[in-house]
Amino acid sequence: MADDQDAEDLRVYLSAYRPFGTDVVVWAKLKHREDITPFDNIPWTLLEQVSGTDNYSVLSNTNDWKEFTYNLPSSVMTGTGGQFAYTTDTGAVFESYKYFAIKIGLVLKNGNTNTAVVPRVADIRSIALQM
Repeated sequence: MADDQDAEDLRVYLSAYRPFGTDVVVWAKLKHREDITPFDNIPWTLLEQVSGTDNYSVLSNTNDWKEFTYNLPSSVMTGTGGQFAYTTDTGAVFESYKYFAIKIGLVLKNGNTNTAVVPRVADIRSIALQM
């Protein structure tokens, strides 16, 4: 984005091998350009999976890539125009962001304890959006 522009929403797309009993969890860390909080101290926000929630890869085909989409949860879309907003520990309120990081967790779920069956991510695309 240009220096004078900030993002107000976020979309993350990824292709993953995700067999049943596993999941791909995505978090985002978002920071406004005027926030003096060190980036490392900004909390991670768990993104909401909005597509592919019931889409699983065939266990025997490790190249069975599926597409998944993640959005910011409505709990952080609290700005005056419905955009991303957050309040710092000092009480400052910001309604957009300039900097972001993405974190991906490859996890077991549904009681799966077979650590030999794990998801894999082939690619990720993150788009900072203006509303």
